[in-house]
Amino acid sequence: KKRLKMKKQINHKRNEIILIGFLVIVLVIALIFIIKFSEFKEIFEGYVSTYGFLGIIALSFILEFFWQPFGPEGPIVFGILLGLNPFLVFAFTLTGSYLASILNYFIGLKYLSKEIIFSMFGEKRSKYERYFNKYGKWAVLFAAVGPIPWIPFCWLAGSFKMGFKRFFMWGLLPRFFRILVVVVLVSYLNGVLF
Repeated sequence: KKRLKMKKQINHKRNEIILIGFLVIVLVIALIFIIKFSEFKEIFEGYVSTYGFLGIIALSFILEFFWQPFGPEGPIVFGILLGLNPFLVFAFTLTGSYLASILNYFIGLKYLSKEIIFSMFGEKRSKYERYFNKYGKWAVLFAAVGPIPWIPFCWLAGSFKMGFKRFFMWGLLPRFFRILVVVVLVSYLNGVLF
């Protein structure tokens, strides 16, 4: 019994280190993006102008996979300003965004929910899970369309076992409309539509 308790403590400590390491890596990536904003802006523009739609899908995926301050709006703006078809810009941006969001959801479901989060919060996890099941759809909805970071909510949705259909309805579908509004707005302002 003592050996089992000791093993749980070791697993708890290991998972704590993994979670802290994961968060440190995420924060370092975010800081690099913030500090090097103007350089990344030039890189994004060059990437879209060089690779076109493949650049848009790749950038959308990268920007939606790694937690940093940029969303999929950058590739949309550069693609439309460079004269690419707004409908295809929308389709490729949405594809990259959806692939990254779904991958982040499954990272939360597979890795964050089982060992790391459970061992960190133990018995309190069920309380947090009930709270997320009750209010999580609204948080995911707001993150999908609002100015708050989207990626952590994909992780949380997976971690707290929000069903994929609910995640799609409350997260991915509203994300569709956010991206569509940005494409229409940028196209309109650029004189491509109307």
